[in-house]
Amino acid sequence: MIDIESPCTGRCGLTSDGTCGGCLRTVREIISWPRLTNDQKSEIVNDLEIRRSKLENKK
Repeated sequence: MIDIESPCTGRCGLTSDGTCGGCLRTVREIISWPRLTNDQKSEIVNDLEIRRSKLENKK
């Protein structure tokens, strides 16, 4: 089974709401990423798409 890659964009920086301004993950998601199952990683990746959509709609 192939491991789901980190969504890190290399543009790290915490925003005022505690998420990374690059990948939109929370600190907890970033720290726990290496220990998560692929199912858990997939859930986070899906959540990130929703977070991105919400940010785009605010613009």
